[in-house]
Amino acid sequence: MITEYNRGRIGPKVVEARMCRRASQKFRGPCVSDNNCENTCATEGYTAGDCHGFRRRCMCSKPCV
Repeated sequence: MITEYNRGRIGPKVVEARMCRRASQKFRGPCVSDNNCENTCATEGYTAGDCHGFRRRCMCSKPCV
């Protein structure tokens, strides 16, 4: 999370970073457990992961840089 100060206003303005998502390269088979997906995504350097869509693919996400 990034804070940004506004000119002429009191207090910080909170700006959320965009999240980049990509299908896991290591996860195999249908994704039925968000926890298993998240653990696999962590080994790929991502901060989160969840099962997504009709095809139940493991999608990994992290803040875009």
